[in-house]
Amino acid sequence: MGRSTRGEFNLLWIVVTVVGITMAIVILYLVYGGAMRSLGMTNFLSGQATTTGDQLIINLKTTGVGTITIDSVTLYAGNSAVTSGCSLSSVTLNGNSISTTLPWSLKPGDTLSLIYTGSNCTNVTYVDVSTSTGSQSIQVT
Repeated sequence: MGRSTRGEFNLLWIVVTVVGITMAIVILYLVYGGAMRSLGMTNFLSGQATTTGDQLIINLKTTGVGTITIDSVTLYAGNSAVTSGCSLSSVTLNGNSISTTLPWSLKPGDTLSLIYTGSNCTNVTYVDVSTSTGSQSIQVT
């Protein structure tokens, strides 16, 4: 049991530094992941749906701090899904036409308008919108 040499002392500090940096990276990763999940849960989608003639117009607005992805929109007449006679004809995001193909990603403050046309659109009573944060039903007025 002799005295430690200078080389052993330097090696000890290198090991302590590497372990400290590794622990800091792991802690930052865990904190970042938790914060992103918390911020993602503060997103909210509000909407309204109205019928005019043979058109169904759905307006969706996002609030929060993150992106919401709309995965599907299902139209219902009573308890039955509307599968024909009311089809998506146009989609606008903040007044600009975009593709009618799902999914659509919305940032906070975005407004998405969906216009469905067809003779069966007047029978739609509510709309179910499935998003990355959950599902929301919108009553048709």
